Amino acid sequence: LSRQASVDERVTGDVLRIKKEIGRLNQLVQEFRTLSRQQDYHFRPMNPAPLLNETLDLQQLVLEARSIVISRHIADDLPGVLVDEDRMKQALLNLIKNAGEAMPNGGTLTVTVTASDGSVAIHIKDTGIGIAPGSDVFQPFFTTKKEGTGLGLIIVRQIILAHRGTIVYDSEPGEGTTFHITLPRMAAASSNR
Repeated sequence: LSRQASVDERVTGDVLRIKKEIGRLNQLVQEFRTLSRQQDYHFRPMNPAPLLNETLDLQQLVLEARSIVISRHIADDLPGVLVDEDRMKQALLNLIKNAGEAMPNGGTLTVTVTASDGSVAIHIKDTGIGIAPGSDVFQPFFTTKKEGTGLGLIIVRQIILAHRGTIVYDSEPGEGTTFHITLPRMAAASSNR
């Protein structure tokens, strides 16, 4: 009977691993579809502060459960930018989740937003494990996570570029990573359209 129990445990373990792999493959297919399809964007003028705060609020309990402190430096009176709210929230959520996952032992997530004459800059900084020098996180299939597909940051970049923005990062292994997003202000964005 104990031999049968052992076989049952192995089969159950195999089934769970297969289900997990099917889930990962499904995520990969969904991300491929997102990358390959022409996306419809619905831009509208908005202040980015409420969008950032809402996105952080969505992740706050998850981050706090991981002993991650959120530090917000987001002015309420930011100039307007043209944004597809759903797509931008997707990009920000991906960056915030990645930052949280880069801090398995806790840390600080700092989100800072500044404005200049022509743009609004969003900085998402973690105190996590960092990215190895010479790595390019925007390369397909690059990931530092066990469960990652290596396509999430490519989708983020695609979204930011569709907003006529830029995204770059700097990182120090063992110290953390900061992603810098720049979006054109309304007046600058309107003159380019």
